[in-house]
Amino acid sequence: MTASTNSRRKVGFVGWPDEKAMTEYKDAELIDLDNAYPGVKPVEWDDLPNNVCHIVKRIVANAMYFDLEAVIVDDGPGKCDMARMATRMLAERIKAPVIFAPNSNNEG
Repeated sequence: MTASTNSRRKVGFVGWPDEKAMTEYKDAELIDLDNAYPGVKPVEWDDLPNNVCHIVKRIVANAMYFDLEAVIVDDGPGKCDMARMATRMLAERIKAPVIFAPNSNNEG
């Protein structure tokens, strides 16, 4: 089941992706997939080990729930291995493209 309440395109994001990757979607409704949203059921994948943290499970559940045009992921060094693995698994399971855009900005 997906959630779609208006016609504005929705783009999910994880972490703080590179600004260049976000530019194409500047007019979209941005959905922070790390956050908890009402109505989103927990993920029930057999592929996702039980020891995966709740935040990573929430990211996957949200990406599966919302009708997204794209998911943009900061998969740089600030992300754990499980988050990188889960978003790559997600890329194989949803219709929307998953764009891996590590944020290399080191300016304040």
